Amino acid sequence: MIGNIIQAIGELLNCKVDFLCTAQLTSDKKYFAVVASDRLLFIASKLEKVEMSLEYGKIKGIVISTRVPTMFQIHTDIIIDVYALERKQLIQALRYSWMTDFMHKNFQFKQLPMFKDDIKSNIQDKQPVLPNLMFTKQGKQMFRNKNYTFSLPDEYEATYQDGVYVHKESQQCKIVVQITDPMPTQLLSQLGEKANLQYYSEMFLEIVLKGINSKDDSVKQGTNQKSQDSDEEGKKQEEDEQNKQKEETLDYWIISSHNYKKRSNLMNDISEWFGWELHARTQVQDIFIIILRRIHIPPLFETYQEILFVLYGQEQNAKEQVLVNDRDLLKLTLEQDLEEHAFKNVLRNAIDSLQCKMFIFEKQYQIFIQLSADRLLYNRQTLNFIYNKFKIFPQFMSYALKYLKLLFQRLVLYDKERFLILDKELTQKYGFILNNLKDYMTDGIQIEENLQALFDAFEQASFVRDKSGNEEERKFVWQQKLSNYLGICFDGLLMGSAFSFKDLVPVLQAKVSMELKTIILELFDYCLYAVPKKECRPIKKGNFIKKLEELASNKYQYNVNIAKSLIEANFFSQEVLLQERSGLYSSLICYFLQSDNVDLIVAICRHIINFQAEIKHTTGLTEAMITAFKPISVELIRLYRSHNRTIATLACASLFNLCTNSREFKYIILNDDGAALLVSKLVTKDNFLLHFALKLIYCVMSITQNIEKLLAANLTDYLYKILEGPQIKGCQYDARCLITTCQILSVCLVSEVELRNIDHLLILLYNMVTTQADQYFLDQEESVNLKSEALYVMSKMCHKSAEVKKKINQECVPYLLKLMEKLTYHQVQEKIIMLLCILIKENKEWALEWLQMQIKLQDILTTYHNNDIQSSNYLLSQIKFIDDEAKKVKNEEMKRSKLAPTASVIAEQMMEQLQQQESTIQDNKKSMVSEARSSMIEDSRITASNINNKSTINPSQFKKSSAS
Repeated sequence: MIGNIIQAIGELLNCKVDFLCTAQLTSDKKYFAVVASDRLLFIASKLEKVEMSLEYGKIKGIVISTRVPTMFQIHTDIIIDVYALERKQLIQALRYSWMTDFMHKNFQFKQLPMFKDDIKSNIQDKQPVLPNLMFTKQGKQMFRNKNYTFSLPDEYEATYQDGVYVHKESQQCKIVVQITDPMPTQLLSQLGEKANLQYYSEMFLEIVLKGINSKDDSVKQGTNQKSQDSDEEGKKQEEDEQNKQKEETLDYWIISSHNYKKRSNLMNDISEWFGWELHARTQVQDIFIIILRRIHIPPLFETYQEILFVLYGQEQNAKEQVLVNDRDLLKLTLEQDLEEHAFKNVLRNAIDSLQCKMFIFEKQYQIFIQLSADRLLYNRQTLNFIYNKFKIFPQFMSYALKYLKLLFQRLVLYDKERFLILDKELTQKYGFILNNLKDYMTDGIQIEENLQALFDAFEQASFVRDKSGNEEERKFVWQQKLSNYLGICFDGLLMGSAFSFKDLVPVLQAKVSMELKTIILELFDYCLYAVPKKECRPIKKGNFIKKLEELASNKYQYNVNIAKSLIEANFFSQEVLLQERSGLYSSLICYFLQSDNVDLIVAICRHIINFQAEIKHTTGLTEAMITAFKPISVELIRLYRSHNRTIATLACASLFNLCTNSREFKYIILNDDGAALLVSKLVTKDNFLLHFALKLIYCVMSITQNIEKLLAANLTDYLYKILEGPQIKGCQYDARCLITTCQILSVCLVSEVELRNIDHLLILLYNMVTTQADQYFLDQEESVNLKSEALYVMSKMCHKSAEVKKKINQECVPYLLKLMEKLTYHQVQEKIIMLLCILIKENKEWALEWLQMQIKLQDILTTYHNNDIQSSNYLLSQIKFIDDEAKKVKNEEMKRSKLAPTASVIAEQMMEQLQQQESTIQDNKKSMVSEARSSMIEDSRITASNINNKSTINPSQFKKSSAS
């Protein structure tokens, strides 16, 4: 175990220590076995003396007992029996150190002789045995990985690969377990972004997806080698297809990403556990990842381990994973959630069943913990841990308590009631320390004296300084540790949320004595501890603001935690920016943004977001502020490129607030490759980041030049992909993202640039309008806003071409007319009326079709007019006018249609009469001929006269009948 305690023991023994653990010799007395670089030492449990010191040259070999699991013998001139719970680790450390020492002295390679034998123990009554308790449930089986055991369902079995467990029925469904070796806790401060479990889990997810993709590529390459084509064009097509398939394989969606808390502690482990759970979905399967970080591992609490569990779901056909846009989507989603919850519990139950061989913490180790605490070797998290678990705290806490008590008494002049209460709480909470803890350096300091005397007392605490280096270097290192510790104490460690640096910044703005302000600034100066990087010299007292100028100009090193606290307390904005020191403020913030500390960058971004939001509603940005934030915006653009989603999101939000306060930042963002950067962020898998990325693009598009640059960077293609949604089953973009996307498209349609694939865009918008709120978004208001924005984009599209109007009238209007009768939302009503007004303006004939589709259209528009829907009265008047004109035309046609049937009837009647007259004439002629033949004997005169009379009568009758 290499850490702070090992370092402290090495300083006491004046040698390098590689390992330390408790051990027992033949007597009942317990010792500390210390594996140093050149010898093996046994120290008394209270560190009062070194009981035994064995140089490695005198050790001839060791014999390991096969009967007693904690015993082994060291063979020198005599045989020494050693009992240790950590026998394996102790022997490994001893073997390595012995071999290294032998090579250093003899320039030869040789290993420590080791043997196994059935050795009996001389101690029969008391044998320390490690607990080996196993808790299993019915239907589960236990597996072991390194020093941990966990349970999995009986359906899973181990494979030849270590840490891989597959399902018996489906080899694709498997669980992968990885456990790291113990590492020093100090390493976490050096990892940067990787120390954040969320970022670490997402980074590991990409590694997993790349591994899946590499397997797919290897299979494809094997098949392609068998069937090679000599045609170069064919090869290019195959490469393009492979690249497309590669992109599809790597495409994923983060379903959930949140903290995970281990639900059981079967072995009563005193370590701290932190976890993160990630659920991702690709086009073919689901992937669950849970990362646990076990910190403060006993007995020295200076190491940590990371435990990783990955669950691969059952693979499915990629064609079946396409998003379904129908009314059954809600039911499908609920069924899938239930299935995923049961599947996810397999991994959670395995995590919760984690057990390990626990080290029994012995009180002897508290000596080393107290020693490291007194040397101020612990960070804030470890200090909280050892205080809550064992009530162990550094002796220098008395300095902090005395200082804080004196400070509260001075601050009574600022807020009497509050700081009297805080002083009382401080005494009640830490009275046992103030009364019982021996204070080495403050015996002569009285409460009435100046607080500055405590600073001088801090520097005289030479009994805890490191012994390496010269006096000036030791003083520098000690002051650095002390300033860090005091800053932690004053900034919430002692009083929690009741008092921190945030409460001291308003005092500087109040009407208090200059002496009190000077005390507060000296406290900030001492805790920030800004000193040159290459020079190891103590800090010099002086004007804090001038030291900040040196910090920004000379790139001094500083206490990152205190800088973060001062930023969160708005010290730099209140005391630097608003005090007409905009140049210093800009230099400081830019320098802090270049830090590798993620927490500091997050604090600065949040500070910028809040400050810009507050200044917008008060005075607004002045010219000096705009000048100060210009170089800061350049640093924010650099951070916006980060792969860390948290940093990228906060940087984007900061840039958005800057753009809303001043147009100048809109030009800065689009400089160089700014358009490509903004567009590239639209492929993110995070709804939150995508929302701010779209808002930033929408904000900068108020400038025409920026619109042209963004469209040249293929902005519309990315917007279409967002409207299409992720082609993964059960995944969708947030409603806010789709709303902002529609707003950006409406701006693009206003510009003179022609958009591509207008028909495809119309289909996407129609799907959004017809989408039911319950299917995608639980919030009804978001669904209403989405529909209204989609209709607004349709209305803008109508100005592009007549074909678009025709398609909207044919495909969208019938649904909208049906929707108008049931619709109750004001926003959607207005957008529908606007769209219909645009359509009817040039194509009035469509109004008649609308009246046929919706008989109650005029009644609906009358209701809209009564509800003050904009433009509804105009549309109603237009439809009434068109309807009235149509009715007039119809009435005239009806009149004409009524006259036309009367003339035809008369003509038919006349034809019938003519036919009847002709038939009667023929009959008369026939009768006359017959009579003439029968009366040939009569007088010819009479016959002739009769015939003449008949012939004169008949024409007159025909004339009368025809006249009638």
